Amino acid sequence: MQFGWAYDGVNGSVPRNTGPECAEYLTPGRKLIETVIIVPLSTQQQQHPGGALLNVNRPLSSSNHNLHHLHYQRHAEPEPRDLLLPHHRERSFSSASIASGSAEEYCCHRCCQTGSSVAGGRGGSSLQPGDTLAPSWGKQFLLVTMTLTLGVEIGFKFATRTVIYILNPCHITTVIQIYLLACNKPTKSSTVLFRLQMNYLNGPLLAFMFPETDSRQIALEASLYWIQHALMVIIPIYLLKTGGVYNMEALNDFTWNVIGYAALIIYHFGVLQIAATPVQVNLNHMLCPALKDPFEGPNYRVCAVFHEAILCTLLCKLVTFLFSPLPVPLVTNPPFIKNGTPGDVTPNIPAASLASSTSLPPHLISSSRPSSRSSSPAKSASMLQENNIIIKTSKID
Repeated sequence: MQFGWAYDGVNGSVPRNTGPECAEYLTPGRKLIETVIIVPLSTQQQQHPGGALLNVNRPLSSSNHNLHHLHYQRHAEPEPRDLLLPHHRERSFSSASIASGSAEEYCCHRCCQTGSSVAGGRGGSSLQPGDTLAPSWGKQFLLVTMTLTLGVEIGFKFATRTVIYILNPCHITTVIQIYLLACNKPTKSSTVLFRLQMNYLNGPLLAFMFPETDSRQIALEASLYWIQHALMVIIPIYLLKTGGVYNMEALNDFTWNVIGYAALIIYHFGVLQIAATPVQVNLNHMLCPALKDPFEGPNYRVCAVFHEAILCTLLCKLVTFLFSPLPVPLVTNPPFIKNGTPGDVTPNIPAASLASSTSLPPHLISSSRPSSRSSSPAKSASMLQENNIIIKTSKID
């Protein structure tokens, strides 16, 4: 079977784009040694990602963005707010709950309003796993734009007989982002793919820093290059600010960075190198370095493994730090207030009113209000009740 339609149109006039010179830049033995050493190391880091992510006993992070705590398991009974958003909770206390040592939990304002018409976190029609969420207009606009961009790009590739370039990582990342934009159900796979593609922001950055548009001959083909890579940066930021299943792990957690970069290494050495060698097309510079590569030489691929690991991690953490939605401030009810209604305690009475209506000594009047230095709310409640009894007794006498 002939595959000339996939690579015959590759422009050989562009230096180090194709040809025997690029294919023979590294000896077959050198390629084999690098592959045998680098790929097993990456595979070892990525071995059983589910166990590495879901079975490690870690303290709950402040953002609660660990995949283990999003409750996607089918055997459990997931709460809608846990499925959609990190756990933002607030507690309201009553005198009875303080005395019993328990407190009732309520979801925060953001958790209660997302994806369902839940009033005050109770009642209403709650979102169940598998339910479809209505996409926002921004998400739909980015979906249509990116889909059209990829469609036109594939059309150009078929027209110019350069379909093999579809294997480049930027196109694979584009497909992942289109899936994330089209998926309207809160699933664990959405979070997994989102966290993985966040580690591939080095692709559009390097595309802007070292553009390679010389091989694009059709009108608007070079413009499409800039549009696609710009969208590859805009879409992750937009989804990250949207929140929900599009969330990241804590900044001090590098598990997903290791897994994402390991998958990228395996794809380069296990797919791109195998596809590029027989047809002598330099897919993502797996056969020979670029002209502007500062690490040009026989060790350029080894150097790329290390400096791209640093770049991928830094970009992922930087974007996460800059564009992650801020945690929702918890508006806790005052003590002894439950669901916005007063509890079963006597309201505080100003000291001046007590002095005019009672003949208590000043030290009893000043202690009739709970002290802010009390060791616990329960102690404040007991002090208030005892002082009220003394006040009522003094009135009777």
